[in-house]
Amino acid sequence: MQQVSNNLLGQATTVGKQLLSAADATAAKAALNLATVATSGSYNDLADKPTGGGTPPQINLYTLATHPSGTATWTKPTGAKSVNVQMFAGGGGGGSGRKDPSTTVVHCGGGGGGGGSYLNVTIPADSLGASVPVVIGAGGAGGAGKTVTANGDTGSPGGSSSFDGIIATGGAGGVGGSITLGSGGAAALNSNVGGSAATNGGAGAVGAPTAVNVAWQYGGAGGGAGGGISNLSAPFFGGAGGRSNALGLTGGSGGNTTTAISGGAGNANPSAIVGLLASGSGGGGGGAQLAAAGGNGGAGGFPAAGGGGGGATQTGAQSGDGGNGADGLVIITTYF
Repeated sequence: MQQVSNNLLGQATTVGKQLLSAADATAAKAALNLATVATSGSYNDLADKPTGGGTPPQINLYTLATHPSGTATWTKPTGAKSVNVQMFAGGGGGGSGRKDPSTTVVHCGGGGGGGGSYLNVTIPADSLGASVPVVIGAGGAGGAGKTVTANGDTGSPGGSSSFDGIIATGGAGGVGGSITLGSGGAAALNSNVGGSAATNGGAGAVGAPTAVNVAWQYGGAGGGAGGGISNLSAPFFGGAGGRSNALGLTGGSGGNTTTAISGGAGNANPSAIVGLLASGSGGGGGGAQLAAAGGNGGAGGFPAAGGGGGGATQTGAQSGDGGNGADGLVIITTYF
């Protein structure tokens, strides 16, 4: 064995001789210049670790609070590779209820506004110009209550949001109450419908999504419909607003016929302005009244939810106003 070891040492390089004659692992590491290589498994033991972590994404958020005109300009940053655009459009306003002193005719409440649409697209940055126009859709106004015998007014549709001509459509307004209907606002792209008034003057329907375990779209929630009055002069409650199932937020409460006549406002997404993309919940519908003003619909929760429909009245000062839809939101994330 001594002869083999001597032969190997004689043929080895300087480093090889140091390695073969090393007394222990520490000496062997030193011979191979591995003294700074990790032995504990910790990343902190490594030599020549990469520095930095690349350029983090740039996030631009646009709301009507920050751009009251509803328009803005996005400027493409140097080195941009791709751009993700997420848009909520404005929710539709709720319809107002019917006013009519007749005690033998159906009075329908107003329909709830439809939720604003949601759109998510990713675009190569080199296909975009140096600056791109951005539009933030405003919530639609609710229909005005009636002070004379008349059908309710249909709520205004929510404004559309857009980026470079790519459009997220606003929610439709709820239809004003009549003697036959008060339809909820139709759903836009990836959004939810407003509740419809009962054709027999009964309770207003709940806006969509109606419950946690039902099918729903990621866009704006629908508003609840206003309560109506039957042909037997019985007033009814309004419907609750649609839920924000992504956040577990319940819709605004439906107005009743005795104490809380107006519908409750929908719940806003508390983290929308820091980039948590989810709709608020819908506004509740107002309750119907015989000799007092019909309950007003609740406003939709920010962003994109529809407003609630107004309640009907017989001889009250006016039928209930429809609730306003919530404003939209645009978030642009640039990757480098």
